[in-house]
Amino acid sequence: MRILVFIFLLAMVQSTWAQTPCKIDGLEYRGTGVAEHQEGCEGCGNVGMVRFLPDGRLDYLLPGSDMVDRKVYTRKGDRITLEGGKVTMELRGDSLFLEAFDHRYPYVRVRVME
Repeated sequence: MRILVFIFLLAMVQSTWAQTPCKIDGLEYRGTGVAEHQEGCEGCGNVGMVRFLPDGRLDYLLPGSDMVDRKVYTRKGDRITLEGGKVTMELRGDSLFLEAFDHRYPYVRVRVME
């Protein structure tokens, strides 16, 4: 019985470590893909990036792109919708999943901006 209680408590502690952050201002995420520079392809070396700014905006770069876009976002729980509604994101612990153009791109949190 003690072993079951210990396992339950351990699972509870681990689940609290991976909770979605309440405050996302200043967080930065990087794409998880592999990107290699190719001659003649300007964005081929980019794995992607999402940076939450403190004023309700964010900068994001899709994997393989060379153009950073800045948008206003709205957040409802773990869902983030960018202005225009065509790009959405989902926060899950230290991960972020960006959904755009019929693709789902995974990102992982790398640091907190100061």
